[in-house]
Amino acid sequence: MALTDYLKLRGRTWYVRVQIPPHLWASAGGKREFVKTLKTRDLSEANRLKHAHVAAFQRRIKTLEQGQQSDPLADLYDKAIAWRDARERYKGQVIIHDQGGEPLWTYDDEYLSQISDEAKEFLETHGEEAATSFFNIAKGEGTPLRDELIETWLAEQAGSITEQTSGHHRVAVRSFRAWAGESVLIEAVTRKKAGDYVSHLLAPERGIRPKTAKRYISSLSTLWTWLEARGHADQGNPWLRQGIAKKSKRGQAAPRKQWTDAALVKLLTGQYTAQYTATLHDLVRLALVTGARIDELCALETRDAQQRKDGWWITIREGKTQAAVREVPIHESVAHVIERRRKSADGFLFEGLVPGGPDKKRSWNASKAFGHYTKKLDLGEQRQVFHALRNTFTEAMEAAEVPESTTKLLIGHKRASLTYGHYSKGERVKLRNAINRLKYASEVMRLVEGRLPQAQGSRRTQRRRKRS
Repeated sequence: MALTDYLKLRGRTWYVRVQIPPHLWASAGGKREFVKTLKTRDLSEANRLKHAHVAAFQRRIKTLEQGQQSDPLADLYDKAIAWRDARERYKGQVIIHDQGGEPLWTYDDEYLSQISDEAKEFLETHGEEAATSFFNIAKGEGTPLRDELIETWLAEQAGSITEQTSGHHRVAVRSFRAWAGESVLIEAVTRKKAGDYVSHLLAPERGIRPKTAKRYISSLSTLWTWLEARGHADQGNPWLRQGIAKKSKRGQAAPRKQWTDAALVKLLTGQYTAQYTATLHDLVRLALVTGARIDELCALETRDAQQRKDGWWITIREGKTQAAVREVPIHESVAHVIERRRKSADGFLFEGLVPGGPDKKRSWNASKAFGHYTKKLDLGEQRQVFHALRNTFTEAMEAAEVPESTTKLLIGHKRASLTYGHYSKGERVKLRNAINRLKYASEVMRLVEGRLPQAQGSRRTQRRRKRS
């Protein structure tokens, strides 16, 4: 780079300038170049001082290229980082020596002087907090919690977390920065500051449930663990052990997490839309005899259902954990569901489901439809979520005296014990024998089998007798 590159002499003072590409002039508010005085008449000194400003201006041009609005604080941080990089680049280099050859003035001295002048300007235009952040970043003593850093963190988690979880992480960080200030530095987040934020979340007027607050803190703690690993934070994780007390359940009855027989009858006889009634009924039937999650059922392809000598089996190829990948025998009561749905035209057992949500899951809209359906049934306190069918299946298996370790194999839970979790993978367990022991109330079983409710069957029988 020549001495006069990016420099312009006005009168006797040197200015740094970076030209803006013509197609970005409108985005830059009509400006054709970014200009900043270097407050010096000496060309050599101007050449030394220009680098930080050039880097900052080039970052702003890149922001314009990406179609983003220029954020004053982002510009402030860009310039601070540029000063920090310049100080590191010329560290230890001397500008002026005394007559004896001893250093009188170094690049670091010059840059710190310039940084101080910039900080004073920011104090007047952006306030004390922003000016302090700028000064600390430029000196290499602070790291801003910027979007680029957050997106790098999330990109490195790709494959291990869902898009929905990424969205939750972004919301948590955005909430914290809204409270702490957009100029907050990672080094400024002490345990005391983290605790103050937790108290802010839990304040009654905020109306945030403890479960939501806990999710926010978990996201921030995960972020700080990554920041530590990447060398951006070295003061420990301030979000650890920020206890959020659970609501006391003393003297309260445990809430039901299973479906009652009466609610199941309504669930399997109710009507919703032409598109979803049969789909929801069959999803419920399969969930009741497999304990599978709605995500797992909606993702089943026709090839995942295979008929063996002892009956139908399904293969669940993906799940929340490694243990969720499994093969499950199908109870004979729902063989009609498998046989009917294997004729699907789109290759999925549950045909025609439209993927939705951040992760484009086939279960997204089906899950929403199930919620609307159960609300329409007016089940009152008997209303539960679809996941509660998993609890219902587990309860039925316990009632049938199926060993817990076997039920874990069926529903895809990790077996934690050393004996059955490490030494045995359950490959010799007769899962068909276990599933054959499954029973529900007779009226529920009739509906699972696809037969009419008992009362309707009786009336039909009576009509036949009258005709004969």
